[in-house]
Amino acid sequence: MLSCTYQEFYTTFLQLYLRYLKFHMLADLSLRTLLCIVISKLQQTVFKFTLSKRLGLFIVSQVVAFSLFSQSPPACTSTLTLPAGGAFTINSGQVLCLNGSGLFSGTITVNAGGHLVVCGAGSIFGSVFIAPSATYWHTSTTGLTGSMAMFGTEIVGASSCGGCVAPTVVSVSNGSRCGTGTVNISADVSAGATVRWYTVSTGGASIGSSGDNATFTTPSISATTTYFAEAWNGSCASASRTAVTATVNSLPVVTLTLTDDAACANESAFNLGGGSPLGGTYSGTGVGVSPSFNPAAAGVGAHTITYTYTNGSGCTNTATDGMTVNALPVVTLTLTDDAACVSESAFNLGGGSPLGGTYSGTGVGVSPSFNPATAGVGAHTVTYTYTNGNGCTKTATDGMTVNALPAVTLTLTDDAACVSESAFNLGGGSPLGGTYSGTGVGVSPSFNPAAAGVGAHTITYTYTNGNGCTNTATDGMTVNALPVVTLTLTDDASCLNESAFNLGGGSPLGGTYSGTGVGVSPSFNPAAAGVGAHTITYTYTNGNGCTNTATDGMTVNALPVVTLTLTDDAACVSESAFNLGGGTPLGGTYSGTGVGVSPSFNPAAAGAGSHTITYTYADGNGCTSSPTDLMTVNANPSVSIADTTICDGDVAGVFNAGAGFTTYNWSGNGTGTAQTTARTIAGVYTVRVVDAN
Repeated sequence: MLSCTYQEFYTTFLQLYLRYLKFHMLADLSLRTLLCIVISKLQQTVFKFTLSKRLGLFIVSQVVAFSLFSQSPPACTSTLTLPAGGAFTINSGQVLCLNGSGLFSGTITVNAGGHLVVCGAGSIFGSVFIAPSATYWHTSTTGLTGSMAMFGTEIVGASSCGGCVAPTVVSVSNGSRCGTGTVNISADVSAGATVRWYTVSTGGASIGSSGDNATFTTPSISATTTYFAEAWNGSCASASRTAVTATVNSLPVVTLTLTDDAACANESAFNLGGGSPLGGTYSGTGVGVSPSFNPAAAGVGAHTITYTYTNGSGCTNTATDGMTVNALPVVTLTLTDDAACVSESAFNLGGGSPLGGTYSGTGVGVSPSFNPATAGVGAHTVTYTYTNGNGCTKTATDGMTVNALPAVTLTLTDDAACVSESAFNLGGGSPLGGTYSGTGVGVSPSFNPAAAGVGAHTITYTYTNGNGCTNTATDGMTVNALPVVTLTLTDDASCLNESAFNLGGGSPLGGTYSGTGVGVSPSFNPAAAGVGAHTITYTYTNGNGCTNTATDGMTVNALPVVTLTLTDDAACVSESAFNLGGGTPLGGTYSGTGVGVSPSFNPAAAGAGSHTITYTYADGNGCTSSPTDLMTVNANPSVSIADTTICDGDVAGVFNAGAGFTTYNWSGNGTGTAQTTARTIAGVYTVRVVDAN
C-alpha cells in the first residue's frame, strides 16, 4: 500500500465527489452539507462519509466507503474487454473485470459478496447497482457515466486487474458422520493450488488448509456445518469460496427392552424382540442368525444382548438388555402305582418330584388322573412335567403297565331252583377259584333260593388273576315260585275201626298224600294211624319241578266202650220172642240170628243152638262198637211116656217123665212136680219138664 499526502487525499476526495454527482446526475445540486468526514488516522485504508441530498421532498442519505490507496482486487472470474455491453448480475464470490479503455453499455447488478472491477481508463454508461456488502473497484481514471446506486464499498486505486490468474475450486467432496465428532471433507482445486478452509463464505480467518484432493478433518462438531473451500496459489485466491457441507447425522434413538428376557436352558431357539426402532439386529452369546436366540448355545447364566440399529443416514446406535438363561429343575418320577388293570377306575398318579407338576401320557386325563381303560392294555410311558419358579420345565418318565383282565365264563350247572329249595352250591364258573355273588348268594358258592326270592336273578362269577386283575361273568338263575296247593280233606274224620279209604280234597289234582296212617297214596288206614288228630300232607310238584304242600287235619276217633252181657242169654227154642237186654251204653241195637227188630229175639227163629248176639252202639262221632254175647236156644227136652192102657181094676200105676230134668210140672190129670205122677184116672196126663238149660 502506498502512502499519500493530505493534499492528495483532498484532491481525490473532490474528484470523487464530482464524479458522484455526475453518476447520479445531480450536477445541478450543490453540496449542501458535509455532515461528517471521519479519519481515524492518516494511514487508514478506507474512509467513510455520509452525504445528504434533497430530492424533491425526500432526503436520501447513504454511507459510502472508499479507499484512497492502491489495492489488489480479487482474481477475475469473468472478464469483458471493452467496448462491451449487456446485462450482468454478479453474485457472491464472483468477480467481473472490465478491461480496456472502451465503453460498457448496459446494466450491472452486483449482489452482496460480488465484485465489479474496472481496470484502466474504461468507462461505464448505463445503470449500476452496488448492493450492501458488494465491492466496486476502479482506478482514478475510470469514467462514470449513467446512474449508480451505491450501497456497498467503493475502492479507488486498483493496482492491477487480472494480473494474478485466480485458482479455482473444481469440485468438493462433502463429508458426513453420525453424532458428534470430526468430519473428513476435501476439495479438488486447479493445478498448483492448495485449499484454505473457512467457516464463512467471505472474510474471516482460515481454520486450516489441505492439499489438492487431500482430506481436511474438521473440528469436532455436533450439528451439520457448512465449511468453505478457497483455492490459493500462493499469490491470489479463487474468486469465491465453495461451500462444503459436513453433515452430522443424528444417531438413532435405540432402546432394547427384551420382550422375553429370561429363558430356560432346554428351550428351543426363539426370536428376540423388544428392540426399537424395528429393523435392527441382535447380537450376543447365544444369538445365531439375528433375531434367533438359542438358550442352550448361550448356557445357563446372565448374558448381555445387544440391539444394533442403523437408520437411513447410515448411523448406527446400540442398546443392551440382560438375558437370563435359567437352569432346569431336577425332576424325578417313580410311580407309586405303576401297574393297573384295564377295568380299574381312574386313579390319581403319584411319585413325581418336586410336588406340583403335572402328569401326561396315554390314559392321563386331567392330571393327575390316570384311566387304565383309556390307556388300554400294554406298557405305557407316563411323563411327569414340573415347572419351577423361573418357568423352566423338565420332565421325567416311568413305565405304567395296564394288565388285561382274565377270561372269565359262567354257565351255571344248575340255573333254576324252587323258592323252597334248600341252599346249594353254585358251579360252572371258570377259571376255578373265583367267587359267586348276587341276590341269594351267601357265603360263596352257596345259593339260597328262598333268600333270593321268586324271579330271574343274575349270578356273577368273579375271578382275580395273578396280576390282581379281576373280571366277571354272569348267568341267569331263575327261582321258580311254588305251586299253589290246597288241601281240604273230603273226609277229615274216621273211626279207629274204619277200613282204609282213599283221601281226597288236594288241589291241583295229581299230588300225593302223606302222613300217619297213609299207606300207598291216597289210602288212609285209621287203625294204622291210631286214635287222635293227625296231619295229612298233600304234596304237588308243578312243571318246573317245584313242590308245595298243604295240610289238613285227620281225626281218628276212638271207638265207644260198648259191653254186652245178655240179661237172658239162653232161651228155649220154643220160647216166645223176647227183648234182648244187657248192652251198654243204652241206645244201641242188637243183631244176630233170631234177632228181628232190635231188641226182639225169637228163639224159634234162631233155632236151637248157640247164637252170637251183637250189640252195636254208635257214639256222637259216628264210631261204632259191637260187643257180642252168646244166646243159647235150647231144644225142648224130649219126654217119652208111652200111652198106657189099663183096665179097670188094674193096679194103679205111674207115669214116669224120665230122669235128667231139673223140674217137672204135671198138669192135666197128672199132678205134682215130681218125676212121676200117679195114673189114677183115664185121661191125658201132661208133663212139662225143664232140663238143665
